[in-house]
Amino acid sequence: MQRSLSWAWWLIPATLFAQTPSDTTLIRELLREALDNNPRVGAARSIARAADARVPQARAWDPPALGVSWMEVPTSTLNPFSGTMERRYQIEQMIPFPGKVGAAVDAAAAGSRMALARTASFERTLVAGVKRQYAQLFAAQRRLQINTEQQRTLDQLLSAVETKYAVGRAQQVDVLRLSIESRKLENERSELERELLSAGGLLNSLLGRPVEQSWPSLPPLPMTLPSMPLQEIQGAAAQNRPELLMADAGISMAQADLTMAKREYWPDLALGGAFTDRTMVPDSWDLMVGIRIPIAPWSIGATGGRVAERTAILSATERNRDDMRRMASFEVNDQWNRMKTQWDQADRYRRAILPEARQVLEALRGAYQTNSADFLSLIDSFRMLQMFEMELIMKEMDYQMSRAMLEEAVGMELP
Repeated sequence: MQRSLSWAWWLIPATLFAQTPSDTTLIRELLREALDNNPRVGAARSIARAADARVPQARAWDPPALGVSWMEVPTSTLNPFSGTMERRYQIEQMIPFPGKVGAAVDAAAAGSRMALARTASFERTLVAGVKRQYAQLFAAQRRLQINTEQQRTLDQLLSAVETKYAVGRAQQVDVLRLSIESRKLENERSELERELLSAGGLLNSLLGRPVEQSWPSLPPLPMTLPSMPLQEIQGAAAQNRPELLMADAGISMAQADLTMAKREYWPDLALGGAFTDRTMVPDSWDLMVGIRIPIAPWSIGATGGRVAERTAILSATERNRDDMRRMASFEVNDQWNRMKTQWDQADRYRRAILPEARQVLEALRGAYQTNSADFLSLIDSFRMLQMFEMELIMKEMDYQMSRAMLEEAVGMELP
């Protein structure tokens, strides 16, 4: 009896508190898989390629217009090549006013940069999502493992208490309390199994895998704070966050659109030439030069309206960029503070709360074996230790999720 009870208590520190060395190899492989297979990121990359293909389009002029005219064709034939007195060959080219093509190229290039930044934003969001789901899945696996070990320990306790009850050294209520604890663990296990399936299925969907694919036991992510101070992280966010880069590109596009609108006040040039092949008289050639008149009273309102529209859009884009910078700075600060708080709490559990809870449990174990402590105090201490272990796992999960969200807010992986 004494031997069985002692084995049950020493099972706790040997299994529940064992730590698996962290391994970043698996998470990096999963991130590469997600970036290669995620449909949303793939669609964003295609859109970026489409935006980049607009740059050479903006650089090109309108194609020239070619024409051939057959004149004085006899009415007695439907063949223009038979008996034609004159044949006229002509070409016409529209030449944009200097600066218009350059502004269009600038707008297209800014659109390409926006698409690239949007793709980078999708990639960072996906990376953060994979890391968060990895942390949730790992936490669900660890909590399920603790539940299993706790159930095994309770079974050992129940056997030992039933033996003591048989010889009159324990009360029936002690047996019932352990039975109730066992049923509670079964209910908790059902919920943990559901959380495990949910976390694994969502991670599979981010990776492009079948959602029902099962997961082996995962290694933990490192529990270390970023080596960069907060001030440097703020500077890195201003330089690397895709949404801010997208906002800067949006301003460049709005400026180019405004430049194009202002260039509409200036006329485009039309240049053309023709050669006339005559049968009875000498051949001749013609030259045509024309301009588009955008300042005509009946058309200047359209150009002025476009300038006013593009000016307002540029102002709104700049204000939105400034607001985004302020919100990004707040988000980085907020996520840093949240991450640091959760790291401190997890560290406090590891360094103080759990060791002290183990000491209390061991002290009560010895006292219970000598009948100087009641069974209820012993069970409460055991339950408290298990709760602290579960809370440590949740705090570590919250830290990993907050770190992933901080990296998403910064736009880069933090060292």
